[in-house]
Amino acid sequence: MAFIWTKQRIDWYLDASRYGDFHQRLADTIRPYLLPQDRLCDMGCGLGGLGLALTPMVNHITCVDTDEAVLANLQQNAAEAGIANLTTICGDARDMREVFDVVFMVFFGHPPQMMLDCLKLASRSLIRVANAKPEGAALQPNGHSKKRETVPDIAALLDRAGRTYQLLRSTFEFGQPLRSEADAAAFIRCNSPAIADGELQAFLAENLVSTGRAGRSWVFLSSTLEARPNHGWAFTAIVHVHSPLLEI
Repeated sequence: MAFIWTKQRIDWYLDASRYGDFHQRLADTIRPYLLPQDRLCDMGCGLGGLGLALTPMVNHITCVDTDEAVLANLQQNAAEAGIANLTTICGDARDMREVFDVVFMVFFGHPPQMMLDCLKLASRSLIRVANAKPEGAALQPNGHSKKRETVPDIAALLDRAGRTYQLLRSTFEFGQPLRSEADAAAFIRCNSPAIADGELQAFLAENLVSTGRAGRSWVFLSSTLEARPNHGWAFTAIVHVHSPLLEI
């Protein structure tokens, strides 16, 4: 089933983005591979948290998504922050023809052929961010999470295509703050509609952590080794197209 950005999902994601520093830390990790004059493209940008964090580092960034609502939200946030070097395009990544210095694909890029298509739009490099394991950043119970491409999947595809690439391993927290236990249950049911009541309650008991913050009483923690030792790390996979700057 295709992911649909409902108003509730937008609100949850914005809460998560504001709660932590995931996008800024990711931008700082990527920064050494960028140049001030670069023109970037964030494919499948969603609400554009990474794009907003990258704008001070480069000349321009184009954010592409098929959802008009998330792009409208991104445009509003950029305008309120006085950001003038970010534009949006509502469309399918596979229909893009413009070439950029660097293309980003952050937890985005299925089916696998999409990455190879997007490589053609990157004059220097494509940066792919993915999980080390399928359950790496899942805020969903086992058996209910959507299958995602992992770093080994991506590496195998690039090997078959004869592409040169570098893997960088990083750990980032992207917790989901909730206003109440009922809000937490609604969040899980939204992403795992087939979950049984008993399974839902067990998952909440194991994964919901009290924050002590007013208005954000609970949080699901994901992708932190400290909080979730059995979960995988988030990896940044950087694909070098033809880059003297990033020669391995």
